[in-house]
Order: sequence, then structure tokens, then C-alpha cells
Amino acid sequence: MKAFFIFFLFASSSLLAQQTFTQVTDLKVKDGSFKVQKADFLSPSGAITYFEDRASFKAACTGSLVLEDFAGGPSDTTKATSCAGDISSLGNDCFPAGEIQAGIVLTSSNTNIPGNEYMVYSPKEFGADTIDAVGANQGESFVIVKFPDGNINRVGLNYSWVFSTSATFRIFGTSGLIDSVNLEDLPGAGAVFLGFIADEPITKIELEGNNYEFVGNIEFGVCEVVASEEVLGAHDVHIFPNPVGDLLTLKASENIVSLSILNTLGQQVKYARPLTNATDIDLSNLDSGVYFLSVQLKDKTGIYKVFKK
Repeated sequence: MKAFFIFFLFASSSLLAQQTFTQVTDLKVKDGSFKVQKADFLSPSGAITYFEDRASFKAACTGSLVLEDFAGGPSDTTKATSCAGDISSLGNDCFPAGEIQAGIVLTSSNTNIPGNEYMVYSPKEFGADTIDAVGANQGESFVIVKFPDGNINRVGLNYSWVFSTSATFRIFGTSGLIDSVNLEDLPGAGAVFLGFIADEPITKIELEGNNYEFVGNIEFGVCEVVASEEVLGAHDVHIFPNPVGDLLTLKASENIVSLSILNTLGQQVKYARPLTNATDIDLSNLDSGVYFLSVQLKDKTGIYKVFKK
């Protein structure tokens, strides 16, 4: 994967931790090439469904998404720019008022910086970057993405890091901390996509590495899932729970002739011929994500979206 922020590791991360991002940008590599080692997602609680690519994330739900791509920032695209104050629709010295989408606020864990320049904007034309992105302006700080309206439950973003070997995503909802996921064995610089669908409204996400963290192309909205009760012609088919953990239950008004579980690539991963009007499907060996359930009752077939936690 091509890295968003590419830096040569001539300086140790311990020395860089006290510096601002703009003080170390002269270390960037010019050729724009870097292989990113795939990181494993560790310790998800099951309260959130995770997605490692944007296509699957967007296909998982109906409902519109708002995209904040951080275009329209400072006109000088040859360098990163420190920003005074939060990045939001209210504006600051990097973004005019109304430029950033309403419903999202980006801030730093440390706002006690002289001049309040605790955020940084990095344009896609700068160095080897491929998107416009923002982050905290000190290596010892981390970036916080807030959703103050409390009315969204899915978020997808590109996350990139500099001089970090690990990072933690902490996802907060109306009940407090919902879940956290760790990225381990990161190379010195790189980028990943990570999407979340939560069972409750998401209020903020904390992205903490052991140096610099940046985010870009943030999409957020409401996941309008397929209802747990579906109607197939004149025959009622009840599918629950959805989202599901390990066991999905089907109940119908007549015998279920056959059923298939397909992944997002259209590949069949489960098949059964229950020939009864009620059955359970063991999904414990399937990864988290989106699947499609095809159910045949006599001469009619219905297809339903199922979310595996």
C-alpha cells in the first residue's frame, strides 16, 4: 500500500516526541515508495463491527454518508501547516468557516501549546501524501475525532502514522468507551483504512500512536440495517439477531427448502437444506463483516443482509 506520510528514520522517536510536526518534515523521503506491513486488529469486544477496506464498509449498510476530505485548506501545498484551534465547521486559521462538514470536530489531546497551534494540516501534494489529512501537531499528543451531535453509528477513515510501531483506536459512544482495537508491528510510516459500525451512537474516536497520527477522508453516518423481520412474498421469514454473534436463527411459516450464506465477493460460505420451518445457522467460523443470506421457501426466494459481529 502506498504510504500517505513518508519519512526517513534518521532520528529516534524519543527525540521527535517533543517536537512539532512541522519541525521534522524535512526528513521526508522523496521517491514516495514504502511497503506497509499489514497490521492485525487485536482485542475487539464484539460491540463493534470492523472493516479493513472502504468498499466493504460502504456496502455494509444503506443510508447516506457524509465525507470530510479536508480539501480547501491552506493554499500553500508545498508544506504542512500548523493550525490554531480545533478543526471544525466554525473555522480556524487553516480552514475558513463552513469549509469543514458540520457534525465533526478534530482536536488534539494536548491543546496547551503556545499560540494554540496544536493541530496540523498536511496537503496531498506535500511529500508523498495521497490525500489531504490532519492530525495533532506534537508527537506526544494524539488526535481526537468528535461527533458532537450524537446521531451517527458508523465511521470510516484513513489513518496514517509517522515514527510509530503501534497504535490504538478507542471508540466512545453514549455509554462511554465501547471498544478499542490495536494496530501492532507497524513500519516507520504508512497508512490503513479502518471502518466501524457500532451498536450505539459514536461520540468520539481517539487515535493514539507512539508519535504522529493523521486522519483523512472521514466518512460518517447512520447504518440503516436490514430489519430483523423480513417478508418473502406471502411467507414470513424471521431472521434474528441481526447483527449476529455466532448463532443466527431463522423461523418461517413453512419449511425452508434451502439456505445459503454468501460473502461480499459472492462466494458461498454456508449451505443447508433444513426442510423444517425453524433452524439455527452456526456462523462462529466466519470473520466479522457483511454477508448475504439467500432463503428459499418452496418456489420463492429472498435475500437478506446479515452482519456478523
